[in-house]
Amino acid sequence: MKYLFILLVLINGSICFSFVQGQIVDIDSKNPIQGVNVYVEESGVGSVTDEYGMFFLKSETDKINISHIGYLDIEYNIINKTNLMIFLEPSVINSEELVVTGTRTLKTFKDSPVLTRIISNQEIKDSQSRDLYDVMDEIFPGYQKLKGQHAMSNEIRFNGLGTKSVLFMIDGQKINAEYGGNMDLSVVDINSIDKIEYVDGAISTLYGSGAMGGAVNIITKKTSKNSYDLNVNLFSDAPSVKSGHLSYAQNFHNIDGSVSITFNQSDGFDLKELEYSNDNDQIQKHQEEFSNIILNGNIGYSFDNSRLGINHKRYSSSINTYKMDDMGGGPLAELAIVPDFELPRNYDTQTSFKFNSKIGSSVLLDYCFTVEDYEKKYEYTSYGEHLWSGSYSDSHTLIINKSLANMEFLFGLDVVNDKYKSYNIDGNGDWIDSNENGVIDAGDQGIDEFSIFDDSNSKQTSLRSIFINNEWLLNSISVTSGLRYQHHDVYDGHFIPMLSLYKKFDKYKFRSTWSQGFRAPNLKELYYQWDHPGGVVMGNSNLQPEESEYFSLSLESFKDFYYSVNIYHNSLKNMINYITSGDSHTYTNFEKVSLKGFNIFYKRKLSGNGELTFSYNYLDAHDHVLNARLNGSNFHNLNTKLTYFLLDNLKTRLSFKYSSPKKYAECVQNCGGDSSDDIFELSAFSLVDFSLRYDLSKSISATLGINNVFDYKDSNATTEQFLTLVNPGRTIVFGFDYNLRGFSEK
Repeated sequence: MKYLFILLVLINGSICFSFVQGQIVDIDSKNPIQGVNVYVEESGVGSVTDEYGMFFLKSETDKINISHIGYLDIEYNIINKTNLMIFLEPSVINSEELVVTGTRTLKTFKDSPVLTRIISNQEIKDSQSRDLYDVMDEIFPGYQKLKGQHAMSNEIRFNGLGTKSVLFMIDGQKINAEYGGNMDLSVVDINSIDKIEYVDGAISTLYGSGAMGGAVNIITKKTSKNSYDLNVNLFSDAPSVKSGHLSYAQNFHNIDGSVSITFNQSDGFDLKELEYSNDNDQIQKHQEEFSNIILNGNIGYSFDNSRLGINHKRYSSSINTYKMDDMGGGPLAELAIVPDFELPRNYDTQTSFKFNSKIGSSVLLDYCFTVEDYEKKYEYTSYGEHLWSGSYSDSHTLIINKSLANMEFLFGLDVVNDKYKSYNIDGNGDWIDSNENGVIDAGDQGIDEFSIFDDSNSKQTSLRSIFINNEWLLNSISVTSGLRYQHHDVYDGHFIPMLSLYKKFDKYKFRSTWSQGFRAPNLKELYYQWDHPGGVVMGNSNLQPEESEYFSLSLESFKDFYYSVNIYHNSLKNMINYITSGDSHTYTNFEKVSLKGFNIFYKRKLSGNGELTFSYNYLDAHDHVLNARLNGSNFHNLNTKLTYFLLDNLKTRLSFKYSSPKKYAECVQNCGGDSSDDIFELSAFSLVDFSLRYDLSKSISATLGINNVFDYKDSNATTEQFLTLVNPGRTIVFGFDYNLRGFSEK
């Protein structure tokens, strides 16, 4: 009788209720979403998705409500109650997303006392960028990229400042790769990026020397618990670049790891209408032929609220330049294309060891040790010799963060050791060492310069810092203050303070920041002594550190749509540049620069499944020494993007970029002759890109697009090497992505 009663209850329950089962995924990435609330409003019955995005509940209605703090709420009409696949569209801004760069502690985006811009992995994928240069150009309106004087080098500007004044990091660790006077951002594999955090202005209190104009922190992908991820990516935007990527990541219980390989290649392109018909004519392309390969690997072990991790990266690139050669056959000989005088080869190796631990309920400890070796080799084909130079750095960082009731305290230690080495190698492979082993004879065709340094083949320096940062609540105003003391081998001690105020209102947030910046001259600027065909480049051991003072006011809102307005003033002194005298270029402190401007960022959802993004930057950059506009800067930069899901598996994207005119001078003072010969008038330009992405399944997608739809080319491209925009014109873009994700345990 007892069992009959139970059976009747079960039968009655099955008549009254039916079960709803399904999975909820991101409409863009197709990743499962954990923590989604699924409920029936009338009955109050509900469920929450697990790490696989799965939910299971009882319901007798054909409608369920779905909500998540990072996604748009929807009311879903049920047709088939089992094996549902439900797509959610991300919110305009995920206010609960964690950010770290502005304070070196984890904060939700909405509670960060420092204005932080986030570029998601999906934005990077949609932009069809193949390196970090393209990502910056796509995302930041105050970003400028001009072709440098060295093969494949780029003159980069962030709000008028070069990359030496902006700190680039991977997971909080500085990138030390420098080529042609700028950071070599091609060492970064963008396929490994989860997101990018950007903080504008002087932030040297937290990060030390170099962060005078802002910080760019590249956060790499992490694998979810007990999951695996296989990714294959192919991309073509000929003639600019072709690339391939393969990676595998897995997390199993307490161990996680990943390996990846990325290859980029281009035959280059030249827009000049020139005929190379003479012996020794150099074939200078606007983009040289190049190839590079990036290998990444990491492994981590988690235990007792702690984690140990080791990351290793290897990068190598080849840049090929060419010239015409009669092969010694005289004036009537047929010309051949042969490798040119200088063939750059760049290599970067970086290894980092990380340990972090949560001690008790309120103390976090982070320690990181990083070693990086960036090498440059020039093959002087006419002489059968090689000039080799390399920058070596090792750094130790310890951070302790303590949380109290109304206060958060951070204490940190930094130790950075830099070394720069330079040698010359003759055609037989002999080292020419002017310091330790004497000069080895290189024969009649030996290059005169034994090193880029005059009195030795290496130089080194160290920088030691201690810093604190406090956050506390004072009458509903969040106050953040910090102070760094650092000691440099050459410049002794220096204090760097900062102060930030943050106030929440009902519909918006207000921030005010004052900070100082500092950059010590690097070893090349201090000790460079290089005599080459372009003249003599000389360092200056009497250089003073660059310093800055930054002030900003910002307003930010999350209601219905997202916007931020940031007004800033950055005053810099002792700026380092060269002074030219004849064929000699000497590094000197002579520039005093003020940067005044504002930027606007606006983002909102459109009806249906669309999104509109708008960003604008106005910059008034003045060089007080030359009493002229800062070299290479312009007033207006604008980016606009429109994305729309025509279907759940068909996404279209349209982007527009505008940059106003600017001037660039190859020589900035004491140039000799007619100074107008050294000034390039760089015109304004507009670019429109369009793409369609079709998701064949949860794992496979294909993209077809047109870059530079209206075929813009610089008006000077047919005759000049230096352009406002290095772009081959209209190109067809194709991408293929295969991403297999799963879980080790069901």
